[in-house]
This record gives sequence, structure tokens and C-alpha cells, in this order.
Amino acid sequence: GLRITNVEQVGPDFHPSFGASSRSYVYLIDLEDDTDDKETPGITRDLVPRLDRMLRELEGKELDYFAVSHGKVKTQTTLCTLYHSKVSIVEYMGGDEHKRQALCFELVGNRFLRRMVRLLVGTALREAYRGGEDDSLKHILLSKDRRERSRAAPPDGL
Repeated sequence: GLRITNVEQVGPDFHPSFGASSRSYVYLIDLEDDTDDKETPGITRDLVPRLDRMLRELEGKELDYFAVSHGKVKTQTTLCTLYHSKVSIVEYMGGDEHKRQALCFELVGNRFLRRMVRLLVGTALREAYRGGEDDSLKHILLSKDRRERSRAAPPDGL
């Protein structure tokens, strides 16, 4: 459920996008979905710890996320800091009123670039499926080469 931990009044010059100290995203992939994906076929539970370790390697570091950005970058910088990440299996109620399981990516950072979450999730899945090392995502970011990333995960998971 939703929990409110703090409420404070802000001035009229506050902007919700530019005044926020952090942003949070959750990306879900239904584990019971039988859609055929050539790049990451059969996502299995054993990938969860590897995915979690890969993303935690990025936590707390200001890194250049250009490699997982999309299109012409319209900001002055592509530096971002991922404050928190977690990959786990969660249960939710599907549209058919049955409990379903999903792979859940939780990402909290100071800012996110256009399509960054979907590109990061897609690349993490590819790397985990291929048996990538814990620091493989960090190496892709350090390369600043968009050819090193995977395609974006579908938008319906956000």
C-alpha cells in the first residue's frame, strides 16, 4: 500500500518536475506471460539475484547514462545517480481475478533520461540472461556507446 511519511507546504515557485529531490519507477514483467521474446526467453527466478546485483552495482554513483538514453539528449548532462534499486518477485491480482507473479524492478534516482528505465531494464535482462558479470551494466554505461545496450523493454511494464 501507499504510505505517506512527510507532508510540507511549498511556495508558489515550486515545480513538481524540477523541484523533486528524487524520482521512483517500478517496472513489472508478468512471469506468466507466454509472449515469445528472442532476446530474453523464459525469464526464470534464478535470474533475480543476478539482476539485483547488477543494478545494485550502480547505486550511489554519479554515472553517465548516455548509453541508455534515447534520441537527442535535451538536457545539459546525462549524469544521473541511482539511489536505490531492487529486483524481486511480487504477486499482484491480474485482470482475470487470479493472483499472478511478476518480476519487479524498483529504481529510485535523482533523475532519469528519456526511456532510461526501459533501456536499463532491457539491457539488464539481456546481460543477466547471457550470464553477465555483476558489473556488466556499469561497463556498458562507462562505454557511453548506445550500441552496447539492448532494446528497450516494452512500455506496458512501467
